[in-house]
Amino acid sequence: MFYYIFDYLSTVYTKLLYIGNKTTVEFTPFLLCICYFVFCTIYFKQYEEKQKIETTNKVIYMKQAQSKKEMKLMEENEKKIILMRHDMRHFLNNILNDLKNNQNEHAIEYIHTLFDVIDQTVRKKYCLNDTVNMIMTSYENRMKDENIDFHYHLDVPQQLSISDIDLTSILSNGLENAFKAVMLLENERFIELNMQEKCGKLLISIENNYLNEPIFVDGIPISKEKDHGFGTQSIAYTVEKLHGNCQFSTHQHHFKLRVVI
Repeated sequence: MFYYIFDYLSTVYTKLLYIGNKTTVEFTPFLLCICYFVFCTIYFKQYEEKQKIETTNKVIYMKQAQSKKEMKLMEENEKKIILMRHDMRHFLNNILNDLKNNQNEHAIEYIHTLFDVIDQTVRKKYCLNDTVNMIMTSYENRMKDENIDFHYHLDVPQQLSISDIDLTSILSNGLENAFKAVMLLENERFIELNMQEKCGKLLISIENNYLNEPIFVDGIPISKEKDHGFGTQSIAYTVEKLHGNCQFSTHQHHFKLRVVI
C-alpha cells in the first residue's frame, strides 16, 4: 500500500523519481524499514500474549483436573475412614488378644497393616508450593501408569519470585518433553527432577534418557515433526523474559535441562 502511494506521488503526480531526487530515492527503503520494525514489534507483542494465554489455559486445565482428582480422592478417603472406624474395634481387639497371648510379632504385623491403611488416606504433598504440587501430582500419576522410573528432590518454598504462569510454563513443558522422550524407549525409562531455591535463585534440573539424538539450533533442541518442539522454545522464551539462564545439553545418551531464575 505504501509502495503504490509512493509510486503515484513520485511518478504520476510529480517527476521526483525520474529526475533522481536523492531524498525520493532513499525514501522507499527507509519507509520499508520503518514498516518492518512496526510489524516485528506488533508480532512479538501478539506472540507474547498468545504464549501467556496458552499457559494460562494450561494452568486452568491442570487446576480443574487436579480439583477433580482431589474430590475423587476425598470421596475414596471418606469411605476408607468409615471402614477404618468400623474395623478399628476389631483391630484393637486382635492386637489386645495377641499381646495377652504373647504373640508380639502378630501384633506388630497388625499395627503395620493399620499404618498402611492410614497412610492411604493422607494427601501427598511434595513441597510447600501449591503450583509445584499440582504439576507433580499430574505427572507422577502418568509416570506410574507408563512404568517410568521417576525420581525427584524438591526444596521449594511456599512463595516464589516468579508467577504461577511462568513456573507452570517452565516446569510442565520440561516434564512433558522428558515424558515424550522416554516414551519412545521400550524399557529402562527414567526421569529425574531436582528443584530448589538458593540465595534467592530458583534452580530447576530435569534429566532423562532418550532414543533419538536431538538436533540443536542455537543451543535449543528442535523437532522435525509438525507442531512439535514448541515446549523448548517456550521454556527458553520464558526464562529469557525473566532474565534467567537455561541450558539444554546431552551426555552419554542423557538429556539435561538446567534453569536458573
